[in-house]
Amino acid sequence: IYAQWVAGMNEYEGEALCVRVLLRSAEGLLAGDINGTAQPYVCLRMLMPDGNNVHLIGKPCMSRVVVDSLSPEWNEKLELVGPAAEMDGAMISVEVFDRDLLSLDDPLGSAVVDISAAIPGDAEAVEFSAPLDTQGTVKFAVTTSRTHVARSGHLS
Repeated sequence: IYAQWVAGMNEYEGEALCVRVLLRSAEGLLAGDINGTAQPYVCLRMLMPDGNNVHLIGKPCMSRVVVDSLSPEWNEKLELVGPAAEMDGAMISVEVFDRDLLSLDDPLGSAVVDISAAIPGDAEAVEFSAPLDTQGTVKFAVTTSRTHVARSGHLS
């Protein structure tokens, strides 16, 4: 199942887990710009443990950019999808970047969060507060549900 998922959703058919993230806010982020502010955005990725390794699953989701803030509020809904059969120990990688127009975006910090408390998918959202490896914290809520993926890659 994992190999089919890595090859792309067009190769996978079966039960999938939809992870819905309500990205709330961040606090105390590093300044990414010379003026002491940042243009932060978040990149979320689903991670799956495999023995001593961790693999990225599916496509990343990115939030919108918040201008000139070290404590941005997104209140944005994002969705990640992974194979339901391999969701034991599912984690989300949370990476915060500073958008730069004339150069590569600067990393502001990252965290890996075990979301297994949100699986198998109760109606209530599970709240998370993820301390970044640099400074600052990202806050979000997670709900999960199971669905079916057809060979075409479409959720049903």
